Amino acid sequence: MGKVAEALQDYEQTMSDLGFDIYSTVSRGLERTKVVDRLEVAGVDPIDDVVDWFAFSNGLLPSVPGESRLAGVFDGMMTVSLETALDERTERLH
Repeated sequence: MGKVAEALQDYEQTMSDLGFDIYSTVSRGLERTKVVDRLEVAGVDPIDDVVDWFAFSNGLLPSVPGESRLAGVFDGMMTVSLETALDERTERLH
């Protein structure tokens, strides 16, 4: 496990210990094998840190007006799904 995976695992555990459900804000990640396969199909080298990130999170969940959400490290961040990231990459390469 790389440093990104360790940091994300520590973050998830800390937030859970504090009583927060990060998956009310962050979409659960994909299976590592699916991330690797999708990156390879797109012609992208499956770098461990990238795989670790998308195995942790596949983007942010849509917010509901008036709903309380977990703030913190993801607050104000543009976090996208693997498919959105790959679509954006394709768009920029063309």
